[in-house]
Amino acid sequence: MTIGLLLCFLFSEFYAFKSYIEFELQTHSDLKTVTRIYWVAEEDELYSSHDSSVVSVHRGASQYAVFLDDLANIKRIRFDPIEYAGRAALKRIRISQPGYATQEFGPEQLAQQLKPITGIYKTELSDQGFEVITTSRDSQFELALTPQKQGAFTLRYLITLALIMSISLVLHRALHGLNRTFVWIPACLLVVLVVVVVMGAISRFNTHPDESVHFEAVKYYSEHLLAPSLDDPEIEESFSSYGYTRLANYEVYYQLSGYYLAALQMLQVPDYLKARSFGWLLIAILLLLGARNKEFRHFLLPLLISAQAWYLFSYINSDGFGLFISIIVSYQVASRNSLLNNILQDKAPRFLVLSSIGLGLLLGTILVVKTNHYFFALFIGMYLLWRLWQGDFPDRGMLWKRALLIAVFAVIPYGLRLAMDINANGFSRSDRNEIKAAVIEKNADYLFKPSTPVDQRHIYLNLRQRGITVDEMVDRELWLDKMFYTAFGNYGYTQFAPIPSHFEILRTTGFLLLATMLLSILLRGPPASHWLLAITGLCSLALLVSLFLYSWSISFQPQGRYLASILPMLGVLYYEVRHYLANYLFYLLIFTMMLMGLYSFVMVGMGAIAKVDYRFFMHDSL
Repeated sequence: MTIGLLLCFLFSEFYAFKSYIEFELQTHSDLKTVTRIYWVAEEDELYSSHDSSVVSVHRGASQYAVFLDDLANIKRIRFDPIEYAGRAALKRIRISQPGYATQEFGPEQLAQQLKPITGIYKTELSDQGFEVITTSRDSQFELALTPQKQGAFTLRYLITLALIMSISLVLHRALHGLNRTFVWIPACLLVVLVVVVVMGAISRFNTHPDESVHFEAVKYYSEHLLAPSLDDPEIEESFSSYGYTRLANYEVYYQLSGYYLAALQMLQVPDYLKARSFGWLLIAILLLLGARNKEFRHFLLPLLISAQAWYLFSYINSDGFGLFISIIVSYQVASRNSLLNNILQDKAPRFLVLSSIGLGLLLGTILVVKTNHYFFALFIGMYLLWRLWQGDFPDRGMLWKRALLIAVFAVIPYGLRLAMDINANGFSRSDRNEIKAAVIEKNADYLFKPSTPVDQRHIYLNLRQRGITVDEMVDRELWLDKMFYTAFGNYGYTQFAPIPSHFEILRTTGFLLLATMLLSILLRGPPASHWLLAITGLCSLALLVSLFLYSWSISFQPQGRYLASILPMLGVLYYEVRHYLANYLFYLLIFTMMLMGLYSFVMVGMGAIAKVDYRFFMHDSL
């Protein structure tokens, strides 16, 4: 019954009583911008950001759509096409809602009914449509609407609700008991693996974020065993426009992926596909672990909610490896049947020293992955203290001895990488920093050089120094919105994404999922679970704040993929509180987000990404 009511609510909220505006807008600049649409319910009402929708607009796309309010509450809309001085062509606007006649405006109707308010220099009709020349970033038009109701809507609406309730009851009976083994989780991950491999196989090289420089770093380690000197001419191709090379950081991904690439040299396929297949292998390992181990499936569950997390495994990058390690660590730390817990609880595992070495190396790897996973490491430390406070380790003397043994080996991954850096760039830390600063200055484009005056650098660098406020970061630059979009489904260099209405539904579904989990913990869980919830929220918030400060003070990069380290935190939280959750509703919301992610990944990501022409496969130089 609860699931049926939820589905009825979602149908009513996002379809039955929402208007849907579609418009065709062609921009003539490479600048990314947004279209803002405001609406008012009364003739004399002022426009407000609370009653508005925002659509990301860029060159290369022309068709956009977004949900507005109920047409019963809309008398006028304000249409702000672009936020820069330039030219754009508006070809049509179409507004629809169940129970109302569709209103459609072509170029001629737009020329007559779209009234300029401010920031408009000139409008004209042409072969391109209704062309607009703006004079500032605040260009505005106004359009009066005349909604006309159609009959029989109420009857159709009630019949639809009855069908939704009936289908939900049938599904409840058909799926009853499926959660006993959670076999559906590896089944879903198998689907994810398939689409990840297909995405990696069909997409062209370097159509994904910074793939070329990631590949150059991997390629270096396919030919060398140790880290290079940063001023080595052999690594010049690995520098980005920021003057930074991934070979300078301590991420072990590039070494492991490079050694993997070297092992596959005999295969007659392009090197970039071999390097991509390392990510495919990682998600296949997670799938196999989930297929064999029922408890491990719990830690895979958060991975299903974000298509952006799947995307990390489809191309050459280090983010997917960090997520892979964090998921395995989360299982080892939280599962009471894991090897780590057997050792810490003195259950006399076989091969204690060898097991401790392996676990130490695994845990230490967290220190040589992408730095956003350091917040996961912080979470793990606080979680273990929480368990200690819970009384999970009664033999404290044995606990500290075993923990110290594992900790000795945990420092090895970072120690080895530091030793390689010292060997290549000198023992003195100040000398190594001088070398890094020199190569950044040498290899960075002018807009990104540290020596370039702040006012001449790229417009998205050092925003805090330029006087941008926190409010402007949120309201004008849409930092939070962009973080959300890029956390759940942006592809290529973030230029390919579902329509905003997709994210609105996804946002509501995610909110309901979060609310279900929070209420279940607060109302049904013991006080200790409240503390674990607080720990999870604190570490997640710390990560979010650090990313905001980086975007504000250094480089504006609202990249939601950096939030992936929250997923294994949620896996640990879920594992600890799973018995208190409202099961059917919780898992339905998870599955809904997975289906929406699948749509986004396949229909948007795969559909829009530049693809390999396999007729010339054997001639691919890579």
